[in-house]
Amino acid sequence: MVYELEGSSLIKAFPYTEKAGEYLKVKGLIDSSDSSITYTTTDPTTVHSWKAANPPDNEVIPINKETRESLLTESDWVVLSDVTMAADKLAEWKTYRQSLRDITKHSNWPHLKDSDWPTKPS
Repeated sequence: MVYELEGSSLIKAFPYTEKAGEYLKVKGLIDSSDSSITYTTTDPTTVHSWKAANPPDNEVIPINKETRESLLTESDWVVLSDVTMAADKLAEWKTYRQSLRDITKHSNWPHLKDSDWPTKPS
């Protein structure tokens, strides 16, 4: 079988089959995987593999930078002069904001997973 992908979503499976369950099984596996999958079809002698491909850096970098800027903007209130909070909380926010600024130095940059982003202080 050959698969046509849009991002990491399965668009079409070739050859087309009347077995919709097989298509949905493969689509579900691909949608839930962030690395690679191996699966069998209704023919137990046939095994297919699929490896997620990272989108090109020039497509991912602007998205991640926009996300970073949005998260920084959401936390701008912390650094206003009239905001008072405990010193330890302020330190947490400053660390968070610095981590956002340094996200481009992350080992997975620009192909970040949700877990790579710093956690916003509570």
